[in-house]
Amino acid sequence: GIGLIDKDSQMSYPIVMKTGTNDQSKTIRYYLNYSNSVQSFIYNYSKGTDLLTNRILKKGESLTLNPWDVLIVEE
Repeated sequence: GIGLIDKDSQMSYPIVMKTGTNDQSKTIRYYLNYSNSVQSFIYNYSKGTDLLTNRILKKGESLTLNPWDVLIVEE
């Protein structure tokens, strides 16, 4: 590597994060909870919008996913 911290490595199963780009070239992050229990994690990216609720997310914010839930964030 070139010495950059891989922010994605902070995610661990059962939380899985996938990243893509929408047709406006904005980064989309998908957080999936692959478990029967509530899971929490820290959002470590630029300010984004939860596309399912329109809630604004800030870097460093603690987020919770219900069992088998998904969070879709547009940065």
